[in-house]
Amino acid sequence: MSEQQDNIFVSGDLLPVFFKTAAPIILIMLVNGSFTLLDAYFLGEYVGAEALAAVTLTFPVFMFLIALSSLISSGYSSVQARLLGARDIDKAKKAFSQAITLALIVCILLILLFLAGGKQLTLLIANGSVDLAEMGYTYLTILIFLNRRYLSAQ
Repeated sequence: MSEQQDNIFVSGDLLPVFFKTAAPIILIMLVNGSFTLLDAYFLGEYVGAEALAAVTLTFPVFMFLIALSSLISSGYSSVQARLLGARDIDKAKKAFSQAITLALIVCILLILLFLAGGKQLTLLIANGSVDLAEMGYTYLTILIFLNRRYLSAQ
């Protein structure tokens, strides 16, 4: 019983617990947002306004990738934390393998969808501008094929 009384997440006022939990999340989101701003600055400054426009046009697709990543990693980490807290190592291993399998399936589906309609998608997003569509397609190709960070079960 004293174990639960010492746990700040079980006892105590709700507001301080909320802020202790939310503060690291807010900090990480601010750091991640600052990376986006710095990337945009350097892209516009050193590559050109057209490249910045192409990346900006494809930003909704980028956010979709982030949402998929959050879906997989947040769901998995919740299940994993409960299983590890219960000291059920066998089920935790099984959950880990299921999360990796889900991430791989999502990656394969994204790659196949991108191969089937990526060029048409970027042309549609660029409103028919072939130059912007080509730059946007290059950017999305890098995200879909090379950036494992966004679709991995963390």
